[in-house]
Amino acid sequence: MIETWRWFGPNDPVTLSDVRQTGATGIVTALHDLPNGTVWPVEAIEARRDMIRAAGLEWQVVESIPVHEDIKTGAPGWERHAEAWAQSAVNLARCGIRTICYNFMPVLDWTRTDLEHALPDGATCLRFDNDDMAAFDIHILERPGAAEDHGPEAAARAAARFAAMDEAAKEKLTRTIIAGLPGSEESFTVDSFRAQLARYDGLGHAGLRANLAKFLQLVVPIVEKEGIVMGMHPDDPPRPLFGLPRIVSTADDLRAILAMADSPANGLTFCTGSLGVRADNDLPAMLREFGDRVHFLHLRATKREADPLSFHEAPHLDGDVDMIAVIRETLAIETRTGRPLPFRPDHGHAMADDQRRRTAPGYPLIGRMRGLAELRGIVRKASATVRVRCGPAKLRTATRSCCASLCAAISGISVTPSPWATICTSVDRLDAASVSTSSATLSPQAASAWSRKQWPSSKSSSGCRASTSSSGSAAGVPGGAISMKRSEKTGRVSISGCRSGSAAITRSSDPCASSASSVWVTVSRTFSSEPGWRRAISFSNPGSR
Repeated sequence: MIETWRWFGPNDPVTLSDVRQTGATGIVTALHDLPNGTVWPVEAIEARRDMIRAAGLEWQVVESIPVHEDIKTGAPGWERHAEAWAQSAVNLARCGIRTICYNFMPVLDWTRTDLEHALPDGATCLRFDNDDMAAFDIHILERPGAAEDHGPEAAARAAARFAAMDEAAKEKLTRTIIAGLPGSEESFTVDSFRAQLARYDGLGHAGLRANLAKFLQLVVPIVEKEGIVMGMHPDDPPRPLFGLPRIVSTADDLRAILAMADSPANGLTFCTGSLGVRADNDLPAMLREFGDRVHFLHLRATKREADPLSFHEAPHLDGDVDMIAVIRETLAIETRTGRPLPFRPDHGHAMADDQRRRTAPGYPLIGRMRGLAELRGIVRKASATVRVRCGPAKLRTATRSCCASLCAAISGISVTPSPWATICTSVDRLDAASVSTSSATLSPQAASAWSRKQWPSSKSSSGCRASTSSSGSAAGVPGGAISMKRSEKTGRVSISGCRSGSAAITRSSDPCASSASSVWVTVSRTFSSEPGWRRAISFSNPGSR
């Protein structure tokens, strides 16, 4: 999993130098200074990309290219805005940036009622209070039909809440809801907000969904040619607000969206906080179902309150999100698909020195760094491991079966009749770039060579048995050699290798210590902070386990 960090550009109080010190390697950002509907020039993209690279980081994800309101409402001429959106995406791809997070929320982006909710430990967090929202909707915005939408009990509580507010409290609530939160590109007065809501009169859920389908059917064929993947962000919160429809809130919504354009380019940003606000969203199950189309993750936890329509941002490993299960499912997606997935810690608590500096609400330095550290620990502990049990059977048969499972788990390569040749085949693939004490590190070129199954081999005819060895390197990948030897006396297999300028290392394992029971083959795969991949293979006999 690729650790990334949201950065709001050169004016962000959290600098790129700060980000580098958190341990994150990727940046999630956008050209926030450009108006909605503007085509992002290649020169501006390159300048921002090069600024990020100069700080030792990579621009991994765009968040976001805003979707113009004319596209959402289906107003005449919406196609022009969609074409501009697609051209910005193409320009990004030509600068090497191919993952785009975006949303289709009408008028408002994510919405909160309190940006500094005090917690028992002294930190502050973002909060959504449904009574405050209803008080604003019914008594400040005075939206027709608002009281009926909220229901009689919520309307009564909202009336009491509004009556207790002074003018400063009313102004603060209004500013919090409609003045524009981080990442949103629009802000409103009460009157301009009413005018925007009126544009959606009569559209409804089906109409907004139909307009999204038209948008995707126009842009997906363009962006997929450039290798771009789009990640739709869920609604936040995941339910209708201000009478506006919301169409990215449930598993059924996600299924419908993915069916609108059946292409890997049409994918998802999986935001655990947004989706997790709904008790009926089973996040691990949703990852299992939609994992092949998940391109980016926002990892945060929310906590539903006594009124389940109210919630606040919890610590990353607390709240209503089972973050350990989410990370395990994410690692399983990486193992199955071979794709490293970027994620970022989202909406941290403002704590310690965060409270003495002004940062964007929800995006403090220390609170997010705490979240990233906690998530990093879970990722490393739960690093993707595939274990295949083979047996009981004769040793050679069991080993061959395990190797078949091993190779399938790695990349679907074919299995030769000799189990030892199969193991050597796997080792040759590990030889693509270098060998370290913990694993083999593969460059992107090597990974590409794997997928094309174009790699050299100089195995001896004995198939790596009886202390013979195999070595080689992948075309276009620098240096290095690896060998594999099996002791006739002990049956122990030794894998060793070195790279120019590095010390030789040896990895040993014992797949055939006995012919009894079964053999475990474990494929452990993690993704390093470097551009390359890391893989490690180990064999062991579990005895009576």
